[in-house]
Amino acid sequence: MTGPKQGRVTSAKRIDLETRERLIEVRNFAEMSQRRLDLLNPSSEQHLRATLWWMAERGEKEDLELLRKVSENNSYSEKTKELIKTAEHKIGDRTKNP
Repeated sequence: MTGPKQGRVTSAKRIDLETRERLIEVRNFAEMSQRRLDLLNPSSEQHLRATLWWMAERGEKEDLELLRKVSENNSYSEKTKELIKTAEHKIGDRTKNP
């Protein structure tokens, strides 16, 4: 057998894995940044609700302050206001922050 043993990670594969992991990190950062921008400047209330659902599932501690700013807007429907509260609670529970 002339190549590396099956199951072993060669240095070339390791670089590929490291590159892939870094690309995933960059993609996740870009997604989070875009969602935060969408939260502060939604194109519509429906788009805001979609962003709030995403935030409820993936938002981080830092997003709680953004959600509080969004909640100050009294022009949103009751459904959206409830979703803001839901997102705050889910993020708070997940990050152990009230």
